[in-house]
Amino acid sequence: MSKKGIKMKDIANMLGVSTVTVSKALADKDGVSEELKKKIKETARELGYRNRDTMRSGSATNTVGILVADHFVASGQSFYWDIYQSIVKSLRQRGYYAMLEMISVKDEQEGNIPAFVREEKVDIIFVLGWLGRTYLRALDAAGLPLLYVDFYSKANRATAVIADMLYDTYQMTEYLYSIGHRRIGFVGSIHATSDIEDRYLGYYKSVIRRRLPYQEDWVLEDRDEVSGTVPKRVFQLPENMPTAFVCNNDETAYYFIHYLESKGFRVPEDVSVTGFYDNKFATAGTPAITTIRVDARRIAESAVNAGLRLMWGSESLPDMVLVRGEMVMRDSVQSLETGEGN
Repeated sequence: MSKKGIKMKDIANMLGVSTVTVSKALADKDGVSEELKKKIKETARELGYRNRDTMRSGSATNTVGILVADHFVASGQSFYWDIYQSIVKSLRQRGYYAMLEMISVKDEQEGNIPAFVREEKVDIIFVLGWLGRTYLRALDAAGLPLLYVDFYSKANRATAVIADMLYDTYQMTEYLYSIGHRRIGFVGSIHATSDIEDRYLGYYKSVIRRRLPYQEDWVLEDRDEVSGTVPKRVFQLPENMPTAFVCNNDETAYYFIHYLESKGFRVPEDVSVTGFYDNKFATAGTPAITTIRVDARRIAESAVNAGLRLMWGSESLPDMVLVRGEMVMRDSVQSLETGEGN
């Protein structure tokens, strides 16, 4: 193991302690016994580790590395671009900086991490949206603290700041129930990402609670089988159609409405459709989509708060920081009790 590449994670693995414990010991913070603190410092010195926490003027960068898959921000007006801008603004207000890298499909598949990560020119990495397991493993191996924003990974654990997707989608399904819908479907590839799975679980929780009918063919795939991220334009509709569908995001809802209309269904007169996020797709067509608004600024502020605490060795952070959304009523839902829209 070269001394240039020694990281806190290497010291932690060698001593059988957490990276947070190593960080606190090297920074002389409370929460670590004097005996263990001494052992950690001796090991770090023997390995040639340069401790940024105790050499701040020369080594700490006060910089956050931000990674996002390029397809999430290709339009320049996406939800993740709003989060990024809000994160940068919040960091600047606190005297920190940010470096952005957009990850191509090729780099994601091959696990090619940016130079600023390999060379430790940042103190922590924020990952926006979603990156594949191979890529997340490569980031984890780099040894820098990780924070996931708007997703979490069961396979590659790190602190995550996410919308409260399960609760918010549960509330949306409950709303549909309250206006008379009893046959409610879900549109989303539930095994594609953890956030789609959570939205499905929120939907399913309401279905169970209300003892609603449930058919497997009422849960429709919406992901492209090759990329796993691009919403479909064509959907496999069931013969026994629900009166409403909860879609896992606004983009899916937008294309699903277009597909329904191409098959002769009217939205919302025949089928009600809801989305999630309240991004540009929610108002891009007719009818405008009833959805859950996720506030990018609140997500960003929560991410910065959590990330700075993680940088400086806080052990009190939960695995997940949840940010509640709010329901936005538009024109894609109709009450079965009154025959009226939202």
